[in-house]
Amino acid sequence: MKRSLVGIGLAVAIGITSALLAAPPSQAADMFDPLKVVQERGGLLDSQREAKKVAPSPQVSAARKSTIRSVDISPISPGASKRVTADSVRVEVAKSASHGFVTGTRDNRNVSYIVIKDTSAPSDYQFAIGSPSEELKLIPDNRGGVTVSDSTGNLVNTILAPWAKDANGKNLPTNYTVSGNVVTQHVDTRGATFPVVADPQYGCGVGWCSVYFDKRETHDVATGGIAALGGATAACGVGGAVGVAACGLASGALAWTAVTADNHGNCLGLSFWGVYPFIGWNPFEYTGVQCR
Repeated sequence: MKRSLVGIGLAVAIGITSALLAAPPSQAADMFDPLKVVQERGGLLDSQREAKKVAPSPQVSAARKSTIRSVDISPISPGASKRVTADSVRVEVAKSASHGFVTGTRDNRNVSYIVIKDTSAPSDYQFAIGSPSEELKLIPDNRGGVTVSDSTGNLVNTILAPWAKDANGKNLPTNYTVSGNVVTQHVDTRGATFPVVADPQYGCGVGWCSVYFDKRETHDVATGGIAALGGATAACGVGGAVGVAACGLASGALAWTAVTADNHGNCLGLSFWGVYPFIGWNPFEYTGVQCR
C-alpha cells in the first residue's frame, strides 16, 4: 500500500510539473506582474507621501513665470497598456512575456519604471519625451542625464542620470542615448539576478527642479564650500542657468547642509524655483540611487 501511494504521489507530481512546463506562453506572461515587482522594491508611485516640501518663495515674482513644466515620458510599449490603481495612485502598466513598464508620478514628477523579467528581454528601452509638436530639444549632459529645453533654449525639465538594479540590489551598467524626442535606456543585465528594475525620471516637478550632488561633491562642498567645485558645478549645470544661479545664491545654505549630509554618509541636494533673479531655493540631505 505504501509503495502504491508513493507511486501515485510521484505520478501526480510529474503530471503537475509537466502541465506547468507545457503551459502556453500567454499564461507564463500573465504570471509576470511588473507593478508587483515595483511595489516590492519600494517604488510606490505615491506622490503625496514622497513629495518634497517645496513651497513658492516670497522672492518669486508672479510676473516672471518659470519655464519648468511637466512633460510626458511615454514608454514605447511592448504591448497594450492598462490603467490600474495602486495605493490610491493611478498608474499605467504594460507588459510582454519578458519585460514591462509601470508609468506614473513620484515626487510630483513623471517616472516610468522598466521591469526586466529574464535574459530573454531586450537590452534597450525607448521613451518618447513630450510630443513632436512641442519642438523640444534633448541634449545629453555631462552627468549621464538629459536636459529638455524648449525651442528658444529655456529649460523645461531634466531627465536624471539612469540607474538599474537587480533583485539583490546590485547596480547594473546603464546609459542613455538620444535621437530626436526619443531617449533610449541601455541596460547591461549580464550577471544580474532577475527581475531587474530601472527608473528613468525627471528632475523637475511642477514649477521646480532639484539638482543632486554625489558623495564626492557633497564632501567637497562640506570642506570647501560651493567654490570648491568651481561655482557652476556639473550638478548645478543640470538645472540650466537658473540652477547655476540658485547654487550661487544658496551657497552658504548648501555648505551648511553639506556638512550634515557628509557626516551622515549621505548626499546634498538643492530644490529651486523661479526665474533669475527671482529664485527661491531649499537645500536638502538625501539618500538613494543618485547618492553614489
